[in-house]
Amino acid sequence: MATRPTIALVVLVGALTSGGAVAEPKLNLHKPDQPARVGQSFPVVCEVTWTGDAEDYTILPAEINPIDWGDIKPGPMVGSVRDGENVVAQTVEFIPEQSGEYATPEIRFSWLIPEESQAPESGSPTTYPNARSVPPSLRVSSFTLPVKPKMTHTWLSGALGVFLLCSLVGWWLARRARQPQPQLVSSKGLPDFHAVESALRTAKQRRLDDNYYEYYRELSRAAKLLGGDDGIAEELDRRSKEIGFGGVRSLDDEMDSDLRSVERAINEARKE
Repeated sequence: MATRPTIALVVLVGALTSGGAVAEPKLNLHKPDQPARVGQSFPVVCEVTWTGDAEDYTILPAEINPIDWGDIKPGPMVGSVRDGENVVAQTVEFIPEQSGEYATPEIRFSWLIPEESQAPESGSPTTYPNARSVPPSLRVSSFTLPVKPKMTHTWLSGALGVFLLCSLVGWWLARRARQPQPQLVSSKGLPDFHAVESALRTAKQRRLDDNYYEYYRELSRAAKLLGGDDGIAEELDRRSKEIGFGGVRSLDDEMDSDLRSVERAINEARKE
């Protein structure tokens, strides 16, 4: 006699699950393309969608196993209708505590049909459990999550590299400034105009290269090789130090004027 209630129950469940035309829910996952960062939230948006009446299904909150490489913070569930589909969305935040590559846990969403979740009427057989007593679920498979160090570490490393580079350049410029510049004079007591013209050409090339420190150094060298007015060479030395160590940027008019001063000194030396 126990087989009759069983047959009736199976028929009832089949009528409930196959009689309607309601499509079962589907699960979509949306996650950022960039890797996660240590100590920062990596949000994953899970959307359960279905067509039909919004009351056809009841979506339960996400079920997630704990992780040992960080923290998990499930957000609230938000329901809406989009393009004719019912949407229930929940954001799950992964907050990693160390860098590396990790496998995320499976995310499960169970769903119920409201009319099937109601309490049985008085007198209904309870000996045989409902075939739908365990709610069906939708699952997000595990995926690999790369985790990078904090951006502050990267910024500090870059700033340290720039500081070391600037220190090295400053040391080199200071060393070059301390080197004595040869003052070449011919055996007859006249300036070596070949060396003077070479220094002048080098100065012009340094200006084209936007190396204004070396531009003034070569102008000063040309003035010293003339062996005449030391005031020009001293002024050019002062300008080179302002540019090389003080960060001063000379105007084009000033550089043109200093170049003409050296050229005039060369012409006057030739007349002598």
